[in-house]
Amino acid sequence: GFVRVPGGSYTRDRKQIYPCNITDKAPCRELVYVLSESSVQLNCTEVLSNGNHQRLAVTPPSDLEFNPAVQSFLFSVQPSSPGQESSNVQCVAVNETGYQVVKQIQVLYYTQAQIVVARSSVQNTSVVTVSCVAAGRPLPTAVSVEVGVKQQQDEWLTATHYRIEQADLLPSPDGTYVTGTVSFPQVYTKPLVSVACSASNGYHYYTVERNKYAGFFSSAYAKIFGH
Repeated sequence: GFVRVPGGSYTRDRKQIYPCNITDKAPCRELVYVLSESSVQLNCTEVLSNGNHQRLAVTPPSDLEFNPAVQSFLFSVQPSSPGQESSNVQCVAVNETGYQVVKQIQVLYYTQAQIVVARSSVQNTSVVTVSCVAAGRPLPTAVSVEVGVKQQQDEWLTATHYRIEQADLLPSPDGTYVTGTVSFPQVYTKPLVSVACSASNGYHYYTVERNKYAGFFSSAYAKIFGH
């Protein structure tokens, strides 16, 4: 039988969730544990949207030091198109007697949230307008602006935070980034010293464990003005 990979969660239809960071565009290499007293052959395929199966590369098994009866395998999978958010993978383990078990896996692809400094901007006039541009997969759902000002003749900085909710984020036409904008009056006795943007993205999904949401997220922070 299959052994649960530590830290994993299952969807309500019993697919185990494998989050995979593809920021560096490398294939995802995911663990599968099989419990068997005899040698096992493991075949993993990606279930395509048309129902066909595409075979995936699987490494030879190795025994775990803490339990020799558990064999570990690695399969490799990656998006076949730029917009692909996940892959459904089916792994079939067969032992020497011909007995087989099947495991369903959902690999969720994500890239780290990042602030696109080159596209972000600060218009420092009588009304300060800050535009924070953030990218990632899934697209960031929350963007914040941190504004640092300094009282004249004072060494201390005062920071003000503005949070831009998902409903107020403007997606780009090609769907690769979002822009959040805030405006506030300039106070000349408190000159603008720095502006920073932060963003976060992540997946949330229902699991069978206690009927609760599980998920993960990544965040980014970058100065776009000042020091």
